[in-house]
Amino acid sequence: GESAHDTGLSRVGNFTLGLISSFTFLLGAFCSALAGYVSMWVSAQTNIRVCSAAGRTYSESFDICFRGGAFSAILALTMCVTGVTFVYIFAYIFFALPGTIETADIP
Repeated sequence: GESAHDTGLSRVGNFTLGLISSFTFLLGAFCSALAGYVSMWVSAQTNIRVCSAAGRTYSESFDICFRGGAFSAILALTMCVTGVTFVYIFAYIFFALPGTIETADIP
């Protein structure tokens, strides 16, 4: 049962924390794999465009190169923020709303 010392995450239990850790690890692996796959696809397409533009002007190829890299960086950042947002929403719905933990205790 609950005692006076059960506060915050200690009310959740070790098994549940293990499940949450497993879920967040798999979500992170999925987001990382998706960002890596799409970034490699964008890089390959960008390299084709850079090679084509290099035949015309050096500055055009440089611009295309930096735009492709910027897109890949923004994609990786977006996947990171999306993953953390999903974890927070999950923890809020399943643990904070029922009153198991306080909102401030969500990691």
